[in-house]
Amino acid sequence: MYTIETNIELPIAHCLYRGAYSGLCCGNVYRDLKNDGEKERYDLGDCIFPIIHGHNYFVTVSLNTRAVDENGMVIDFKKMKKIIHEYFDQYDHSMILTPDNPLTQAYIENFKQNGIDLNRSRLFIWDENPTAEYMAKLWYHVMYDKFDAEGLDVESLAITVEETSHNKVTYTE
Repeated sequence: MYTIETNIELPIAHCLYRGAYSGLCCGNVYRDLKNDGEKERYDLGDCIFPIIHGHNYFVTVSLNTRAVDENGMVIDFKKMKKIIHEYFDQYDHSMILTPDNPLTQAYIENFKQNGIDLNRSRLFIWDENPTAEYMAKLWYHVMYDKFDAEGLDVESLAITVEETSHNKVTYTE
């Protein structure tokens, strides 16, 4: 069995709006309220400000197969990178929101007012919360189809989405 692996780094902003992580909110701020060096929670009440934040996602595509081509390769790394970049480059410096996020409508209205075509922007509106887990699963299916279309005999595929150097998710079937 051969495993071929490559990766891409993608700076992406996202907003986990639907309760994915209620702790990430403007209301969850700790401050030194008494100036005594002890930090206390500064409660602003219920979260009304969805926080857009970003990561430099490190996406690793790992493909397993038993077959090599006439050159003794699973796939040329240059070709594999081309396939990956053809899809993932659209996410470079993008933002991912959900339809129910109040910021989504604000961006759409702003785009209309300024003559910006939403389909040519780097704003993505996903039905699912843009978690690393969902990214890994979505991108697994896209990459599997792309490698299959190239005629690769894919035994298995894994997509790893690393949000930080300490936190990553891998999806495979």
